[in-house]
Amino acid sequence: MTNRIYIQQLLEIKFQQEQFMNKLDSIINEAKPIPIQNWTEEEHSLFVQCVNKLGKTRNAEIARRIKNKTATQVASHSQKFFLKLKQWVNKNINFTDLNANIQVGQYLADQGLEGEGLKQAMIAIVDLNQ
Repeated sequence: MTNRIYIQQLLEIKFQQEQFMNKLDSIINEAKPIPIQNWTEEEHSLFVQCVNKLGKTRNAEIARRIKNKTATQVASHSQKFFLKLKQWVNKNINFTDLNANIQVGQYLADQGLEGEGLKQAMIAIVDLNQ
């Protein structure tokens, strides 16, 4: 009698394991990666607003505010965005000109940067040009 109970318990455990594995398989199959998409103007505008408020390094928090973007995607977008700002400044601004800082500030403001975002962009550009 004890062997019969033991075998029943083993069969029940085996059945539960199979159910668990089937459920796990269905969860894995349902979990679809977020497709890579270009940033819309609306998403980029929201990104700039978040950078202005939170700073450029708070990727996870920014991602929570932008639907369909992961923290990794936000980090990549941020890196590319600030790199493009630096490249534009290097190409278009003559730092021997007394109005260079005004030109840089105006360009960054035209990109929608203000507050913390503007401050961090200026620091990044100054670091690049030293």
